[in-house]
Amino acid sequence: MSESTPNYNDTQPKSCLKGCFIVLVIFVLLLGALATLAYYWIDAGLEAELEAINDEVRAMGYPATLEELDAWYQEVPDAENAALKYLDIADYASGLDAQYILHMDVPDLFDELENPALSNEQKSILLENYLVPRQELWSMCLEAFQYPQSRYPIRLTDGARVELPHLSKLRELASYLSKVGHHASLTGDEATFLQSQQCTIHLVQSLEQEPVLVSQLVRIAILGIAQPPVEHYLNHNTASEETLKALQDLYHNAETNAYLMRGFVGEYCSSITEFENLAGESPYSVHVNGEQFKSPWELFKNMPHERLWVKKGKGEYMRRFMGLFELNEVPHHQRQDFMDRWNPEDASSQEDILQRFLSRRNGG
Repeated sequence: MSESTPNYNDTQPKSCLKGCFIVLVIFVLLLGALATLAYYWIDAGLEAELEAINDEVRAMGYPATLEELDAWYQEVPDAENAALKYLDIADYASGLDAQYILHMDVPDLFDELENPALSNEQKSILLENYLVPRQELWSMCLEAFQYPQSRYPIRLTDGARVELPHLSKLRELASYLSKVGHHASLTGDEATFLQSQQCTIHLVQSLEQEPVLVSQLVRIAILGIAQPPVEHYLNHNTASEETLKALQDLYHNAETNAYLMRGFVGEYCSSITEFENLAGESPYSVHVNGEQFKSPWELFKNMPHERLWVKKGKGEYMRRFMGLFELNEVPHHQRQDFMDRWNPEDASSQEDILQRFLSRRNGG
């Protein structure tokens, strides 16, 4: 009986396939390792660039994170805080307004003030009917005028989702002070007119330090509410030199744009946090009805290519703000030269950049 010889031709293809498979696995592992190294190398470069920009922002004296922004809006002792006083006044005023509308036959009485057929005396009576029940409110405003500092109780670490319920209240309070000034102008009461302007500008100044762009725009809007009584008084009364000088000083100090920059700084901190939310990096969690907010984007935002894409956009956005901050550092007489050197193609809107990323997050 003859012995069977092994068929080496049958085992050779199997060994070849096994070897090819091992080589393929090694190649895939090497490729994955190289891709991982490339990712971390690019990520480290982007992180270094972003941190360098933030260091430049800090070197200018500005905050670069929401926590730094919150500390930048300095705390004020309650005993010296005009903001708390104004919130109390606004709550008291809203209660009076509710009673007023409930008991008046003509809730839109103040529309009559725009009626050209009414004499100044008739308008004065209309305003007096409104102001007399509010004598306590006027006394409270005069008291708040004595408070030297202001810090409204807002949580800046919420970023773009920060709640600002005080802004509408301050606009209503400014409207009340405008009516006080208008009535004083109609009756020629120079002292009360000047006091109403001082209280209004003090209300404006209570928002000066608030590093939120919307707050700074409301501050400017309140200045607009304050000005019609001034125009009426100057057109219908003979103001003393002391009053004119006081008005000039009040508006000169209130109309500076330096405080508007604080709003842009707040916009910078809150906006770059939105990019961090997109990249899944933000330490600030948002809660809705006591539960942490989540979206379908949570499933994808931690993917490596998405993180790099978001960080690249974040850097572009931050550089746009750096241009604004640098412009603010340039003396006024040199700003045109600075603008001439600023390539308009590179100065695309920050809002457009951020909106591009937000729309992608929302599936747009």
